Amino acid sequence: GVATLSMPTLSTGTHSVTAKYGASRYFLSSSSQAVTVTITAQPTTTTLTASSNATITKTAYLKTIASVGGSSNTVTLTATVKGTGVVAPSGIVEFYSGSLILGYGSLNARGVATLTTANLSVGIHTVTALFMGSTNFLASTSAAMPVTVPSQSTRTHLTNRSFGKEADIWI
Repeated sequence: GVATLSMPTLSTGTHSVTAKYGASRYFLSSSSQAVTVTITAQPTTTTLTASSNATITKTAYLKTIASVGGSSNTVTLTATVKGTGVVAPSGIVEFYSGSLILGYGSLNARGVATLTTANLSVGIHTVTALFMGSTNFLASTSAAMPVTVPSQSTRTHLTNRSFGKEADIWI
């Protein structure tokens, strides 16, 4: 007979593998000679996506006190790292704008790392993600991706509360 075994989590390096057959009613037990198996680190590919959110909300009330809402201008970078096997890579991804490091993210069980930053200025930035590699996976870098951080837009909401009625105006 023939027996096969798949071991997708075997670490990189050189391993000595031996097959052993336990005795049955009709056959005696036996062992194979050791075979040397060398496992090399898997190549990886890294892809990068980005989403940005730039808003400022200002609210003013006529005949009341003016108030200003919060603002945000963030970019979320998501790197997906894939190997050639069934096990997702693990490790660290560095996110860059040009040669400036924006930060780090750890790969989750699906091989995905994210970084949300508000440190990019308004304009176009060329960003990349670098998977640092690990024991079982080779390093890889995403293609360069242009990310536009828009200027923060303003939306003003006026509420007229005169004569006992309200009228909302969005500008």
